[in-house]
Amino acid sequence: MRQQQNNAEQVRQQGNENPESAVAPNRKRAGQSTGAMKKATLWRPEFERDACGTGFIAHLNGMRSHAIIKDALEILVRLAHRGGTGSDPDTGDGAGVLLQLPDAFFRKHTDFVLPEEGQYAVGMFFLPLEEENARLAQAGIEAIATEEAFSLIGWRTVPTNLHACGYGAWSSVPSVRQLFLSWEENDLPADVRLFVLRKRIEKAMKEQGYEAYIPSLSNKTIVYKGMMQAWQVSDFFPDLLDEDFVSAIALVHSRYSTNTFPNWERAQPFRMVGHNGEINTLKGCEHAVLAAAAAMDGGRLKKRFADILPILDTDGSDSTKFDNLLEFLVVAGRSLPQALFMMMPGPWSKDPTMDENQREFFRYAACLMTPWDGPAAMCFTDGRQVGAVLDRNGLRPARWVLTKSNLLVLASESGVVDIAPADVVRRGRLGPNQMLLLDTETGALLEDQQIKDQYLDGPWKQWLKEQVIELGEARYERKNAPGENPTKQQNIFGWTYEDRMLTVLPIAQTGLDPVGAMGYDAPIAVLSERPQPLFHYFKQLFAQVTNPPIDAIQEECVVGMDVFLGPNGDPTLDQPDNCRKIHLSSPILQTANLERLLSGIPGFGAAQLDMVFDPKLGLEAGLDAFFAAAERAIRHGASILVLTDRLASETLVPIPSLLATAGVHHHLIRKGLRGGCSLIVDSYEPREVHHVACLVGYGAKGIHLRGVHEAVEALCDEGHLDGVTLEEAMEHVYHGYDHGILKVMSKMGISCVDGYHNAQIFEALGLSEELVDRFFTGTVTRVGGMSLEDLEQEILRRHKEALESPVNELPSGGRFQYKRDGEHHVYNPETIHLLQTAVRTGDYALFQEYIKSIEGEAPVSLRNLLGFTKCAPIPVEEVEPVEKIVRRFKTGAMSYGSISKEAHECIALAMNQLGGKSNSGEGGEAQERLFTDRNSAIKQIASGRFGVTGPYLASAKEIQIKMAQGAKPGEGGQLP
Repeated sequence: MRQQQNNAEQVRQQGNENPESAVAPNRKRAGQSTGAMKKATLWRPEFERDACGTGFIAHLNGMRSHAIIKDALEILVRLAHRGGTGSDPDTGDGAGVLLQLPDAFFRKHTDFVLPEEGQYAVGMFFLPLEEENARLAQAGIEAIATEEAFSLIGWRTVPTNLHACGYGAWSSVPSVRQLFLSWEENDLPADVRLFVLRKRIEKAMKEQGYEAYIPSLSNKTIVYKGMMQAWQVSDFFPDLLDEDFVSAIALVHSRYSTNTFPNWERAQPFRMVGHNGEINTLKGCEHAVLAAAAAMDGGRLKKRFADILPILDTDGSDSTKFDNLLEFLVVAGRSLPQALFMMMPGPWSKDPTMDENQREFFRYAACLMTPWDGPAAMCFTDGRQVGAVLDRNGLRPARWVLTKSNLLVLASESGVVDIAPADVVRRGRLGPNQMLLLDTETGALLEDQQIKDQYLDGPWKQWLKEQVIELGEARYERKNAPGENPTKQQNIFGWTYEDRMLTVLPIAQTGLDPVGAMGYDAPIAVLSERPQPLFHYFKQLFAQVTNPPIDAIQEECVVGMDVFLGPNGDPTLDQPDNCRKIHLSSPILQTANLERLLSGIPGFGAAQLDMVFDPKLGLEAGLDAFFAAAERAIRHGASILVLTDRLASETLVPIPSLLATAGVHHHLIRKGLRGGCSLIVDSYEPREVHHVACLVGYGAKGIHLRGVHEAVEALCDEGHLDGVTLEEAMEHVYHGYDHGILKVMSKMGISCVDGYHNAQIFEALGLSEELVDRFFTGTVTRVGGMSLEDLEQEILRRHKEALESPVNELPSGGRFQYKRDGEHHVYNPETIHLLQTAVRTGDYALFQEYIKSIEGEAPVSLRNLLGFTKCAPIPVEEVEPVEKIVRRFKTGAMSYGSISKEAHECIALAMNQLGGKSNSGEGGEAQERLFTDRNSAIKQIASGRFGVTGPYLASAKEIQIKMAQGAKPGEGGQLP
């Protein structure tokens, strides 16, 4: 390690010998570590999220000065606490500044002649550190620029100070260089040509294996950024300290990467935005863009559209991809404010106070693209306009001030620049879905309503009225004769007695998803000895880190369950056909509406695809035939594909609806056909809210719960509905599953079901990487598991058992309640008896027998499979004594009400005796326990401040403040 440090210091000294070069240690180490991370089991590139500090300063009338850059760097320093760092305190997660091109500065610091301002462009490049690779990369870049009819003016090596950043940053530092280009006018505008050039260079560098990145390539703006702390930016880039470096706009960003690994490329600002927040609907947005691209006109990019694909950087973070799409829309011809509101629409469906013009634009936007939903404050600029916008919930702060000296300052918090109170003209802060916009050429400062009046006006209302077909709620009509027994079909689709009585019946009676205890001691799906629905191999993710859940009850006006069916609209070309859609108020489809879709609505061809396979031919052959049928249907004009398992029988085995839905979704994306259709699932299989959420998350726009309908009819015939009529029960079913989806997605911080659609916010547990990559592309599976062949055997086993089961019986299930013939439970009558007897009699030997019985049983979770790898043991003398180790123990925050008085006090007493700390949870603590050996050392304060008093806080050794919890956005402790 010491030798490595000495070598590094030698390289630092070499770097100082040539101040006009960017020199750092061998980049190969960084490349190897990046490659290793990409192969890591527990980390994936799609985990990249940002939660940061951002802001800008601009002169109202576009007067450029170095003072603005100095103030911007001060803003950056004062936002440093919003940035992040790892084990190396001198290496930050990233920071940077986006500025107007400084013409006078470049004329002073280049040895070549520049054209008039605006008639040349500057590209900021991160090139390979090795000189030979950098030379080859430069040659490739120059060749493409020449092909695109640009004239090469020259290269400039950007001075960098390696002493300004930490070891982690300079161990992977790139060579920072600037390319100057000019051009002769032709039929394409300069910004279009520069955009195409950059996209071509990016693709070429990737194909040729060069580690090259382009922070900016523009005739208006330039980006200086890197993997460093906020206060290091100006020291690392001496350019920024030069008095000739002037700008009227300066946008800054200090990055805090949540659950991610920082690098030079992911530092912000990007080419148009600095983003504070997280995009929760990212995967769905990616799929939507990928699918829509196949049929886009391209607008101003039409002639060169093929050269700029893919639109999104597949390896980028959520912020990177947001910037990619925004830049694309603007270059294609959409105004910057309108493009932002299209990507971040307001809550148009339920907000009664919304202006009608806004509502119709947001509704129009819903016909065009998936909302980029999640907590977000976006600062943006194109070099002329600069502004900021918040997400529909206003979950990130943005405060602004206008001064008498015509400076506009906006940032994630107040006080980022010293402004005397007497110099303040106006102050404000952005609210939910509000924007602030400054045009530095006209000096116009527009607030939210003015912006929306000016930029959201259009023929949307007329187009929507003429084109959208409303598929409203239909009256329930029973199709099956009373008394028909659905047990045979239920067995074929893997239903159990629990599914019928503990899941479907409560929903039919109350319209609400039933709630159970938080503990689950039955085996996870892959460890179960019984065939499991494929849904059970997927675990729903929920809000964490900096991402607050949505209270869908108290904040109902911001959530939306509206669904549009039909081919994708084209965001690059405003036309009435973009609104050619069928509108549903919910993804839960009523039988009458399904029949209406199948009967044919003018302009919307519908085709049924059978989700079944012949066991003699096998599951893979069945899937191939299913996918081929989907392709044929679309090519023959179908825009609505109804995936149905109605043909399932003794001889035809149903394909799991989730496998069919996700598989055809990704298959059609790969074929470039996904944008031309909507998927409807008509299945007997789904019966839990989780099942429905999985189907929506993997591509279904509508779901017809055929099995649930028959189950409710049978429950009515058997007299189980307790005074609820069949019609009322069916209304409860539609509402209950709709509300269940809303409850699940709100825990992930998603406000509208269109954002949850295709978002794949799940992790696979127990499925092989090969199976997941093929049919659930982009889903995380960390431990592997069943292959497609294994899944087929499980499906066939369940089908065989169904055919052999008695006609009028369902298996008990036993997942939620112990049954002798059901799932194994860790806490079964035998183990509970052992525990109770041992505690009551004080028999420690019996307690040991209890421990042995629960640890020696069949594995139920991953931890039961963990063991020690072969390694050299550490001498016990080198290990801390157990008395010191246990002092670091802290218990989970479980409230008094969640686990009982006895358990809560027992945990506190035990931890105090050990020297560790127990956590009170959010429910408060009895007065008589405070300052005693039954006192919880950690006191939690939740948003409701339940039980928080002076003595409660005074008795704490540690205070934990809970800002939000994914399990509890407004309806008690519930996890999906």
